Amino acid sequence: MRILPVIFILTFNLTFAQDRRLSNDSDTAFWFNWRTELNNELGLETINNSTEQFEFRFWDGYKVVRLWNSGNELKSEVIYFLREYKENKDSYDYKGRLYHSSKQLSDQTTKSIENLISDFEILQLPTDNQIEGWKGV
Repeated sequence: MRILPVIFILTFNLTFAQDRRLSNDSDTAFWFNWRTELNNELGLETINNSTEQFEFRFWDGYKVVRLWNSGNELKSEVIYFLREYKENKDSYDYKGRLYHSSKQLSDQTTKSIENLISDFEILQLPTDNQIEGWKGV
């Protein structure tokens, strides 16, 4: 029964995941830059600076799930985050503290995530500039 939430998260909340190949002529650069500040606030290296042999991340509005190889061991974690916003009366700029918490995932959940990535061939999904006839916004 625990596997169903993982399947749901991966199937419906996948918003961004990529390997270390960044392309300036693609939307990957946009998403990378958009997440760089949040990576820094969460204490994560950006994906292109990861020292792991393999690292996969996917994000939604309030969490990032990481899967990586550490030596010969596959590991995963989920990091939940929430920002407190305080209105600045002098401008429309909202700035607030970032709260976050991480949890190491079990070996079984880690293997399930790896299987989903493999079964759905997520690592083979093309970026926007690799899809014939695709035009970015």
